[in-house]
Amino acid sequence: MSIFEDRLWKKDKILRRRIEIDNTLYEGLIKIVEEYDTDISNLVNMAIENLINTEKVELYERAKEEIVEAHNFSIREGFYRELEKLKSKYGISVYKLTNIAIYNALND
Repeated sequence: MSIFEDRLWKKDKILRRRIEIDNTLYEGLIKIVEEYDTDISNLVNMAIENLINTEKVELYERAKEEIVEAHNFSIREGFYRELEKLKSKYGISVYKLTNIAIYNALND
């Protein structure tokens, strides 16, 4: 296996999705983008991939005054299909699963 296969994803169709994200989670992603050569959609895809692999689907406690805003993301179609499977399995919406994925990625 080459270094490229370890670091890059195979080509996949990209879906544009508008997903509501907790503001504190989005701010955490912005801090990472300021430090690394990536964009927020890539970070969201990485977080989703991690959630798919670990199935660490645990609800977290959100601050009472948390602001939630909708943002547009480019999500890999294969990852989105897997999120829909997790949605069926756990009865949790795709938007909540995405927030859980980002929360896990930022806090692990």
